[in-house]
Amino acid sequence: MHLNRITAAGLFALGITVVSSAQSEAPATNQLERAANADASLPPIVVSATRTEQDPRSIGSAVSVVTAQELADTRVNSAFEALRQVPGVDVVQSGGPGRTASVFIRGHNSQHTLVLLDGVRLNSNNAGAYDFSNIPVNNIERIEIVRGTQGALYGSDAIGGVVNIITKRGASGLHGSVEGAIGTDGYRSGGVSLNGGNAIGDFSIGYMWNRFNGGTAVAERLGGVEKDEWVNHAFSGRFGLNVLDDGRLDLTLHYSDDAADLDGVNAFFLPADDPNAEQHRRNFSGKLSLSKPLTAWYTQSLSVGLARETLEGRDPDTAANNYDLTGESRSFSAQSDFLPFDGDTLSVGYDYESQRGKNPANNIDAALGIHSVFIQNHWTYQDIASITAGIRHDDHETFGGETTYRLAGTYRWPSFGTRVHGSFGTGFRAPTLNDLYWPNTGWSLGNPNLSPETSTGFDLGVEQTVWDDRIVADVTYFNSRVEDLIQWAATGPNWWDPWTPLNVASADISGFETSLILRPVPELDLKLAYTFTDAVNADSGRQLALRPRHRYSASATYRILDSARVTLSGVRVGARYDDAANVNKLDPYVRFDLAATYDATEYLQFFGRIENMFNADYEEVRGFGVPGRYAFVGAKLSF
Repeated sequence: MHLNRITAAGLFALGITVVSSAQSEAPATNQLERAANADASLPPIVVSATRTEQDPRSIGSAVSVVTAQELADTRVNSAFEALRQVPGVDVVQSGGPGRTASVFIRGHNSQHTLVLLDGVRLNSNNAGAYDFSNIPVNNIERIEIVRGTQGALYGSDAIGGVVNIITKRGASGLHGSVEGAIGTDGYRSGGVSLNGGNAIGDFSIGYMWNRFNGGTAVAERLGGVEKDEWVNHAFSGRFGLNVLDDGRLDLTLHYSDDAADLDGVNAFFLPADDPNAEQHRRNFSGKLSLSKPLTAWYTQSLSVGLARETLEGRDPDTAANNYDLTGESRSFSAQSDFLPFDGDTLSVGYDYESQRGKNPANNIDAALGIHSVFIQNHWTYQDIASITAGIRHDDHETFGGETTYRLAGTYRWPSFGTRVHGSFGTGFRAPTLNDLYWPNTGWSLGNPNLSPETSTGFDLGVEQTVWDDRIVADVTYFNSRVEDLIQWAATGPNWWDPWTPLNVASADISGFETSLILRPVPELDLKLAYTFTDAVNADSGRQLALRPRHRYSASATYRILDSARVTLSGVRVGARYDDAANVNKLDPYVRFDLAATYDATEYLQFFGRIENMFNADYEEVRGFGVPGRYAFVGAKLSF
């Protein structure tokens, strides 16, 4: 694919921003960005690792945070793309933008990654995993990634780790922005945002629209020629009130609407063009929470949540591509946080989740409930040491009870800049509604007698900082054993015998993840990461599908006179197999992306991005290609 005129214009625009920024000085950020990063001088805070606000240096778990500033620097369009640079995380997409996107943490299945949006569970009740393809980034404050089993805090699905996407909270005053972009391959995007606040409360709302028509999702080697369009509309809102003197009432709302052209399969069960297949996907999630300190040492929090997803498939030519699927989860949570003495936080909580799934074509209308209680204690000593211990019991309506626990700790030698950290815990994943209640169609049926998948894992790492924290290096070893993995298998000796899910597999996963952050000069940020993962079927010794043994990532952000930023990022993903039998091997690939922003005035910013800038031809899923190089340029007006 050659650069067309719009791509060439994008490259020229990026060059102009660098040259012009070297000749004139402009404000560091526009007003909206200053509002979003008003607390940038404060110590970093994460909530996902303990369900309370903590300094990440006082947490034994391995935690990474993708900030709003990093999202702005890279100009990625989705939360999925933002995870490519995170150590220990693999991302896989079946084609280009808008296609099914999965996340694997430390070699675990995608169903073993619990995904939260402002604390609301998004994992599918029917399939187990979450499709990341439709979450835009314009209203995201940060993405927290906690690696390692987190069952003691979150129950099911958190065997590999947790991804928590947190949206922006309104800042004092009134701020807003309007932006738009145009690019190659039919790329178009636009968005508006508005946020504000005062002593009474605050709000932050955002809307984003994306369109891409860059080519077929089917790999060109398989004859894919049809252009598959994707259109996405997304709204997010956060509304807060300061109530009851020092209490807080928060409401978060998120809605996305996707329309995508899909492809089918040929006689060899490989992807093939299908000119008439379409899918319409709608996601809604919301959460209402109240938090109130009742005494100086006791805070009570209550919340109710809802997540709903509908999938509609339409194809006049192929009956199997016509479907209507619905998944819905309702939740209630009560958490009590006690401060018995300085440096200690004791959390006691109760969670309830009601899951429901519908598939009229297969006569599925199933529901179940899960009651859970947990207790956790997080103790710190003078910013030097901490210990976190927790236990949780989940009472599942189908298979009964499951108890998980976790112990994590860290110790720091301030004079040497050295910190050791580690964790040990257990987790589980409950069978999905499809696993349990899929009706007998003659060729498949569910299994209500399934047991949950269970895991035991630990990690141990050391972090070293030198040169006034300009260099931060971390090496972490991880190890996990997963039992009773659920796999669909034939009920008889022949492949045409009916298939049903069974607890028939186990997995051994180990490896190490390394990261290096350097700031040799104030204007330059460098990030490097390497992850080695050995994820195998414990019975056969074969590698788990789509799990590369070697993965590298790197990024460099350079700031020019505080008005322009240029970010170059790249990944190298090693060879991996696409199937459990280790027959179909996917080639390794290298991909680079380039982004730049330029603050022309205090209120006007120009930006651009070139994705897959060297036009790498690769497949993340067998038979599904990537769009190749494409680029866009745009502008953002803020007040």
